[in-house]
Amino acid sequence: MSRDAHVPKFAITGGPCGGKSTGIPFVAEKLSNAGYKPFIVDEAATLLIKSGMSPALFSNHDFQGHVIDLGLMLEDSMLRVARTTTHPRPVLLCDRGTMDAKAYTPKHTFAALLKERDLSIVHLRDRRYDAVFHLRSAAVGAEAFYTQANNVARREGLAEARAVDEATLNAWIGHPHLEIIENEYYGAQITFEQKLIALTKAIFRKLGIPEPLEIERKYLIDPASWDHLCTISERQEVEIDQFYVPPIAGYDETRFRKRTQHGESVYVETCKREVRPGVRVETEHFVTRQEYELALQFRLPGSKLLRKRRICFVHQSRYLEYDVFETGLHVLEVEIADEHERPQLPGWLKVIADITNDPHYSNRALAGAK
Repeated sequence: MSRDAHVPKFAITGGPCGGKSTGIPFVAEKLSNAGYKPFIVDEAATLLIKSGMSPALFSNHDFQGHVIDLGLMLEDSMLRVARTTTHPRPVLLCDRGTMDAKAYTPKHTFAALLKERDLSIVHLRDRRYDAVFHLRSAAVGAEAFYTQANNVARREGLAEARAVDEATLNAWIGHPHLEIIENEYYGAQITFEQKLIALTKAIFRKLGIPEPLEIERKYLIDPASWDHLCTISERQEVEIDQFYVPPIAGYDETRFRKRTQHGESVYVETCKREVRPGVRVETEHFVTRQEYELALQFRLPGSKLLRKRRICFVHQSRYLEYDVFETGLHVLEVEIADEHERPQLPGWLKVIADITNDPHYSNRALAGAK
């Protein structure tokens, strides 16, 4: 494989006893059966603890600093391995990701750790991983199965496990592709095997097996909802600029997007093709700032640079993205697993209309791209 070729990289995270230890080998086997070569990046904190580094013997700053350093080194090393393999389809499965340290670290300490390493949240969270899958702790909805016996690094009781699960999920809010794998489905508890199958299907969708589908619902929202949205403590706001260029062969549209938070930006090229109303094939990859600015010169005639604020938050294990456009338009997007699903929205959201299949409200149309 080319050293410069993109290797899909997924962070599989979650609260204590969420199923990572079993889920990652399970997914790896299914990927192997589908013709992929999975490479697994072990959890840095567990490796350190197994090696004799007890968190009790170090300050939180020092211990989490070692976790971040080891995690980055392991991921970067395995990425180099994946890029030099002769196998045509390598995949990286990361047991947790660098942002997990935020869940175990006071806010000021985490900020100091990043500053010391010249790191930013945007690049750690948004750029390092193609997608993030949060496996809910058994302490949330499957309490009878919660145990500390299968991980020497696990010390949390039920209440603490729930708090850690929530803090871990909150650490990843803002990532463009965050998916929550629950212990329940429509209020009914599912088996652990069904949970692992749900994780596998979610990863397969991101890889494009059989195709990389994007299935979402969109809603036109009354701006009066904004005041309540601003009271949600665990939310992340990003600035988005995007524009459209002539589509590449085989796709209906090609879009370039800049996502900015805290003065740091990442740049992504996305290609889409509609399969049927509300369901699209979507492929994307990171580009450089120079490539983004070059593409801007080829913007579709008559179209404009579309700008919006995006607020990301979680409601009842659903990852929601609330967009406020420069024009004052308020739109909510919800990614779903099944096109027939009708997600339950927060009661405080004043929905004007379901605009999922309304072409007038597509981002492309709002940008004036013919």
